[in-house]
Amino acid sequence: MAKKKKNSRKSGAGAKSYNTTPSSVSVVREAYRFMQKQVETRTFRGSAVKAGLDLDPVRVQRRVKATESCAKQVERRVLQQFPDMEDFFVTEDWARANSQPMPAYDAEEEMNTFSMGIAIWILDQLRDCDKLSHAMEWISADSQRLDNICAPAVWDPCHSEDMIFGMMDVIQSRNCDCVPNNRIRSSREEPTPQRIFMDLFTAENIHRQEVPSRERFEKILALIPEPSKEDAASAFTEKFWDWLDRYYYSRRIYALEEKQLDEDFRALREKEEKLVSTLEEGRQQGKRTPIDQIPMPTDFRGLPPIPLTNPLFRTHAESLRIAKELDDQQDALEKRSELLEDKVSDLWFFLRTQNGRTYEESVNTYGKEMADIWKDFAIEDPYKLSFGFLYLLDSGSDLPWLYFPGVNLFLWIAGSFPWARWKYEFEDDPVWSQGAGDAANTAQTALPKRIKQPDLENWYAMDYIPNDVASEFQERYNLAQIIYEITGGIMPRKPERYLTMLEELDYYGITGKKALHPLLYCMSILGEARHQSRHYCVSDNIPGVDDRDTKDTAEELQAVISALRKENEQLRGSLHHTSRELRDTKKKQEAANMKASLERQELADLRELVFHQQEGVYQDEVPDKNITFPCHTTRRIVVFGGHDSWAREIKPKLPDVRFVDRTVLPNANMIRNAEVVWVQTNALSHAYYYKIIEEVRKHNIPVRYFSYASAVKCAEQIVEMDRT
Repeated sequence: MAKKKKNSRKSGAGAKSYNTTPSSVSVVREAYRFMQKQVETRTFRGSAVKAGLDLDPVRVQRRVKATESCAKQVERRVLQQFPDMEDFFVTEDWARANSQPMPAYDAEEEMNTFSMGIAIWILDQLRDCDKLSHAMEWISADSQRLDNICAPAVWDPCHSEDMIFGMMDVIQSRNCDCVPNNRIRSSREEPTPQRIFMDLFTAENIHRQEVPSRERFEKILALIPEPSKEDAASAFTEKFWDWLDRYYYSRRIYALEEKQLDEDFRALREKEEKLVSTLEEGRQQGKRTPIDQIPMPTDFRGLPPIPLTNPLFRTHAESLRIAKELDDQQDALEKRSELLEDKVSDLWFFLRTQNGRTYEESVNTYGKEMADIWKDFAIEDPYKLSFGFLYLLDSGSDLPWLYFPGVNLFLWIAGSFPWARWKYEFEDDPVWSQGAGDAANTAQTALPKRIKQPDLENWYAMDYIPNDVASEFQERYNLAQIIYEITGGIMPRKPERYLTMLEELDYYGITGKKALHPLLYCMSILGEARHQSRHYCVSDNIPGVDDRDTKDTAEELQAVISALRKENEQLRGSLHHTSRELRDTKKKQEAANMKASLERQELADLRELVFHQQEGVYQDEVPDKNITFPCHTTRRIVVFGGHDSWAREIKPKLPDVRFVDRTVLPNANMIRNAEVVWVQTNALSHAYYYKIIEEVRKHNIPVRYFSYASAVKCAEQIVEMDRT
């Protein structure tokens, strides 16, 4: 007879049950209470950590409200699209997904500078409706204030860096001088640095105050036509539901497996009940004697023994065989259940990193059906969608407070910005960092044989004749003249400067004349413009009012004003240039310090690993009583190495950590989005190890080493690191 094991269908907030139908309100609130308790008692300590996960009381209250208000709509939407999920508890899954700890919006802002995309969209709209000059009154030009804006180095042909940074300042500080409501207790004051998006004032819906920061933000937004703002909000809403539909399309794959698993569990219980009934029937029909009584399995010690005279169970061995079969069936179902729970947990991690995955990698890891669901999901205009998110958030919409779809879509949008994958460094420009002489002759560098060097157009050949002019008045034009006539800009004189970058384009699979020519000229124009020579020195010959006896004319006064304005612009440019150099130097110093810190930590880990191996404590398996598993982590952690048995044991203990199978070659997509990489050096080849180290060095990602062979102790190492 099967042993009475704990049912693998979890109890509590993580439960999956087909026997009860609790209200959506109770399900949602219980899920958040469960997760807060986990954060409070098992994984993290301190209000600052809870606030960093947006699981503090104020934000949780807003998140619960949003989750509850949309629960019925989500359930109707899912059941309409997928009738075969009628037995699936949509609301329970919805509550669990939204209450899961995950890096919140403001944590992603620090990595991908989402607010820069919003700023650029606003500036584009103001320019398009000819309101940019009206907005200048509220866009700060204070270099000291703008120096506090943290953003990657960008050069935008439409707006200067000062304009972009000034608009980012408007966005980031829009609620900075709001004041708490008198009813809000002091314990609700922000325990973490100033938020850009999910601040307490927005969470409490008291952010629309008559204070300077809000005034300038709202006046700038008022200059943008309402249809443009509503269009952006609608675009975000549409993309939000598109993402959520695809999630439930993916979740359906496992929901159907869960349904089948529950049916198998019920069938097994029916077999057990039938066996018990048969045993009872045999007991009642048989005659009991001291000699022919057979001891029952321990799980049935509550029942009397079975006599050998029972025709249904003639031998002791037959009873044990049936019990063993049922026991094996339950073991198999338990394993299926654990594997299925791992798949659901992995699905959440998969969705958070899907934007950077290739289709082939998704197929290999999650199967073709799952990969096909997300294959064509794309971000058409990240700038519009980024503003749509802010506009909905500021308007009090529930959508941004639904963290599971909201943060994931936020990651997709942020990951689509030009600066998301690689941070350009002015001094490390692959073309211009060679030096003036080398850069001028860069076209002489030989390209690999696989790359055919294209023939560049002659911008000055008179090959173009207008086709609507009488023949006697026709004139020939060259490409440079046509471009100037249309734009007023003149083409760079050395488009061949970027020929060597054809190899870089080939690295990304961009080949062929049609693809290469537009990109080559685009790089040439943007690169030359970014390195445009400028003269910030102030001329001594500033026109002024001379001593002539003639009366000053309006034209002369205007010339004086123009000269003074020019002088002011030159001074501001010189000041900004110096400030930017100081800021860049500071950033470089901070990056160097961070790199040194990471290397010191890595060296310490390696020393500890060698020490444990030499001293024979590598196998220490004494557990830490202060850590209970499974344990949730907040950082994006990727683990490489380790034997298969070790991986199977540690994976259920850390459901939020990604473990890379040692048979899968490491690549940039696995590592670049990680916050920490852990390495288990046993069962890891040198080539595999060096490939990992190459990628983490490239992306400045901390790498840590396990000091133990025990899966429990290794899991404790990760948890202790994650708590610091």
